[in-house]
Amino acid sequence: KVNPTRSSVPTIDWRLYKERHQIECFFNKLKRYRRIALRCEKTLTAFMGFVHLACAMIWLR
Repeated sequence: KVNPTRSSVPTIDWRLYKERHQIECFFNKLKRYRRIALRCEKTLTAFMGFVHLACAMIWLR
């Protein structure tokens, strides 16, 4: 529904919305791995190692 009192319609960058949607979907796929969502690893290197492993597993699907 269009608002008649609005002076101008804001421009929408659809490319930016598409990229944002893809990134949000990827993080949703990462959160399926419980260890990443719960941050079970204590050190940053162990956590990032598991993130890389999960990304590789998603990429191989």
